[in-house]
Amino acid sequence: MILLVLAVGLAVTLRLVFTFVTIDPLSAAQQELVDVFGYPPQFSIAYVPAGTEDDEFLARSEVWYYPDHGQQVTFLAGTIVSVTEMPEDELAVTYPDLRPEQFDVDMAFEEIAALAGPEVALVEVIAGDDGDLELYAGEGALFAMERNQLVFLQTIGLAGGG
Repeated sequence: MILLVLAVGLAVTLRLVFTFVTIDPLSAAQQELVDVFGYPPQFSIAYVPAGTEDDEFLARSEVWYYPDHGQQVTFLAGTIVSVTEMPEDELAVTYPDLRPEQFDVDMAFEEIAALAGPEVALVEVIAGDDGDLELYAGEGALFAMERNQLVFLQTIGLAGGG
């Protein structure tokens, strides 16, 4: 009986830990891109209003950057909406080991900071009618929160690496 309680406790703990790290699965289009090119070295995520006035919701917009392939892929709710050329990196850049599915609109600040860190600093607070927009910078990412929700995240590379 004690072993059963310990096993259930361990399973719940592991579920919490893994839920913390990976939020949403990739769409089929995103998984196909990962299978071909690997995870994007750099990406941005924004939550943008979508729907109708009566049924408004936040849609996830993502831009995945593949500087070594000179490609930029834009997704809306997991669907590819554009593929454009971008200049290839001319500098040696080290990118953070982050993945788009690690981030979600409902993540707590502490969860985002743990991934974007190791040290995260408040850069600016912009007052707004619907609440303050807080801008933060970490070693691996810049991000913005409004009303305790992630609204924007951009990973950043460090020149002089690789």
